[in-house]
Amino acid sequence: MPRILVVDDNQELLTLLGRRISAEGWEPVLVNRGKAAIEAIAAQRPEAAVVDVLLPDMMGYDIGACCKNAGVPFVFATGVFKGSRAAQEARAQHGAAGYFEKPFDVEDLVESLRGLLPASAPPRPPPPVEPAAAPPPPFEADFDVEVAVDSDDAPAEAEPPPSEGRLRDNLPELFTAFYLAQQTGELTVQHGQVKKTVFFEKGRPRFAISNLRSDRLGPFLVRVGKLTEAQLGEAVEIVDVTRRRMGEVLVELGHLEPEEKAYYVGQQVKAIIYTVFAWEEGEYRFHFTAARADEEIKLDLHPASIILRGVKRLYRPERRRRLLPDDARLAPAGAPVYPPEELSLAAWEQQLLSRVGAGRTVAELARESVKPFDEVRASLCGLVAARVLDRRG
Repeated sequence: MPRILVVDDNQELLTLLGRRISAEGWEPVLVNRGKAAIEAIAAQRPEAAVVDVLLPDMMGYDIGACCKNAGVPFVFATGVFKGSRAAQEARAQHGAAGYFEKPFDVEDLVESLRGLLPASAPPRPPPPVEPAAAPPPPFEADFDVEVAVDSDDAPAEAEPPPSEGRLRDNLPELFTAFYLAQQTGELTVQHGQVKKTVFFEKGRPRFAISNLRSDRLGPFLVRVGKLTEAQLGEAVEIVDVTRRRMGEVLVELGHLEPEEKAYYVGQQVKAIIYTVFAWEEGEYRFHFTAARADEEIKLDLHPASIILRGVKRLYRPERRRRLLPDDARLAPAGAPVYPPEELSLAAWEQQLLSRVGAGRTVAELARESVKPFDEVRASLCGLVAARVLDRRG
């Protein structure tokens, strides 16, 4: 089984790439520091390597040199050094067989690695990918809605907990990992008996499901005041007999206008996703599948928008204070994943962002803002989670 060394300090992206490499029938060797990478090259003799250019303890170019000396073909990945000149220098001066700028298409990366492996050890082909369904019309702006963080209506028995990794303040990084790899697949998170799955297409969250009854469309519409309990009961009886979808039945009964269905399904799906941001612990796993072409209605939101709103609205104030205390110093991210121009920020948030720098603390920034301290901290916490800002020290 060919060994593939992957070196990246983004732990969630590292885990995702490892799972994708495993799906090819290859053995991933995952490290997040340069020193560990050099040790792995000597000890495990990988057949190929993926190396991040900028690491906390050394430049990826040094690891590339070690790979070259050991006869290990490698490709670089970077979110910092971009452009054709950087790619040409990586090949000409450092001997890289490929150069991938983040975000990159993980299937292109896999294909490049396949070409580097010895012909005597061919990997299995990747699973076929179905064509994605045509995107729906854009949804309207979010409306405020209270969504349950946890509930007693989960099934008495649930599948065994996901085993990919622990969920603790790293949900934004998991969304970002899908975006950086432009990955299509599923992210399943589980807390106790409650399980929710977010479906991604090319790195963008498009749909979500939950095993909570309160997260279904009917109860959601009751919760937001669009449907009465009696109307829901009428629709449930039809759904149970015909096995048709709730939205279709509600339109047929006249409880929803046809043009309203896409809007409310979109809000239901977003509510499922946002509730997971309130979880402070749990477990997660990745599963790579073809796009869900059977879904009639899909989200069309930038992952940065979901991260910002999820952190600002669903993180408890005590959690935000733990992650970003008053004396935390902030600076613009050296390699922002989501450029500020791609974010939907209010005017006061744009002004706040422009004041970050020179090692200013959260408290100092809040004193200069027109908004309450907690609201300022919530926005800053969201910008850090979206990797627009870095916490220093």
